[in-house]
Amino acid sequence: MVNRESMKFVSEQEIDSASEKLHEEGVLDQVLSEFENEQPWLLTFMTADAGPALSADEQDHMMFLALSVWLSLDQDERKALVPLQAQAIEEAEEKIWTLIQEGGNRSFSGLLDSFFERTTQEDLLAFVEDALQLDEDSPVTSIGREVVVVRLLVMIDLLCEDPPN
Repeated sequence: MVNRESMKFVSEQEIDSASEKLHEEGVLDQVLSEFENEQPWLLTFMTADAGPALSADEQDHMMFLALSVWLSLDQDERKALVPLQAQAIEEAEEKIWTLIQEGGNRSFSGLLDSFFERTTQEDLLAFVEDALQLDEDSPVTSIGREVVVVRLLVMIDLLCEDPPN
């Protein structure tokens, strides 16, 4: 089992490499299968229906980002992770929603500042922030973005760091 505090820092280059690799033929399905086998409850959480808050395009974008995060982790560390359980995921999600609500009515970047202050995986968080910027090319809406960022923060916290207190 990997001690999350000793998990290797994931660099921007590793994240970019993982994202690029997912575009290669057959890799996305292979990585999704590995993710499903290694972290079935986390996959269930990531793919859970969010009702009208997430469109199909937003769901697809979120899964691409989640698989990019997963693939960017060191392979030996991924294999050594104990599968997360539903209760741990629910507790982490609740804590993250609480942190967001305590942050008040701030901009998206302002909201993420509190997460940057406590993370050891700044490049992963910056990847998520950049990928969820609203522009004409983005498949994410302001409503969907909140759901996507919470799910990705849960994933990063539980796989890479100690969950928020």
